[in-house]
Amino acid sequence: MIGGVMCAGAVTGRSLMHELSSGAVLVDPGVLPHTPQDWDPVAVSRGLALRSRRDEGRTARAAK
Repeated sequence: MIGGVMCAGAVTGRSLMHELSSGAVLVDPGVLPHTPQDWDPVAVSRGLALRSRRDEGRTARAAK
């Protein structure tokens, strides 16, 4: 996440890391899509999906 924040800061010319660590709200929460109460961002992240597929491949190769 830090890389993305730093990149966005470079594009906007703002110190977004400083703003975020100071508690700045960067977007109106009303414009964000609704997320269910049990929504788990880690479970739906691209990284988790890739790690799961990698682990499945390793398991399949080990079973041969």
